[in-house]
Amino acid sequence: MLLLIIAGLIITINMQFILPLALEYLPMYSAVIILLWGPLIVISIIILIKWKKSQIPFTQFFRIGKLNKKQVLIVIGIFVLSQSLEIILSATRLPLSQLSFFAVPEHMPEIFLPNFEPEIPLKSFMEMTLKNNPLVLLYWALWLFLNIGTEEFLWRGYLLPRMEKKYGKYAWLINGLLWNLSIHFFMRWSFISLMPISLLLPYICQKTKSIWPGIIIHGLGNALFYILLIPSI
Repeated sequence: MLLLIIAGLIITINMQFILPLALEYLPMYSAVIILLWGPLIVISIIILIKWKKSQIPFTQFFRIGKLNKKQVLIVIGIFVLSQSLEIILSATRLPLSQLSFFAVPEHMPEIFLPNFEPEIPLKSFMEMTLKNNPLVLLYWALWLFLNIGTEEFLWRGYLLPRMEKKYGKYAWLINGLLWNLSIHFFMRWSFISLMPISLLLPYICQKTKSIWPGIIIHGLGNALFYILLIPSI
């Protein structure tokens, strides 16, 4: 658990202080991938080494359990609910960003801004021109892979089952709060709007004893960005 909290702290330092320095040498799309996902990739490698030494089956170590049809429908319902609540609560982002503690750094990528209201077609993304540039779709696919392959496997696949041994039925609550506060601290003006998915996601993962709800809900939520990207190319 401590490793993941430290990773969140490093991500915040990277996005708050290191990013403007990195932009002097790297384009935005490269700098953000490295600084945002780099710490979690390192932690993922450490955990994978731990799995390899454990001789426990991969699906058991990361709790990749199957879902039945009823559970799949419940997961879809929770996805719709979490997205709806996030849209409603997104109105809190801009007011929060006006407070000094929640102030938005000038160099923050547009996708994380509290007033990000994209219009189709987008002209650029992470300083990449979108028109006639299908490579942006591959970039977002890489983003999704790193996002799901680190956050969900680490927080729901690895950490949550081990938290259950210590915190029992309240493990999902602690997992969700820590995930929101640590991983999302660099965009802390979104604390409130991200709280529904931060809590609903570990809750259903704990109830189903499977990482799949997290992969589905988190993956579908971020994959919706393709709705903006595809018509813009």
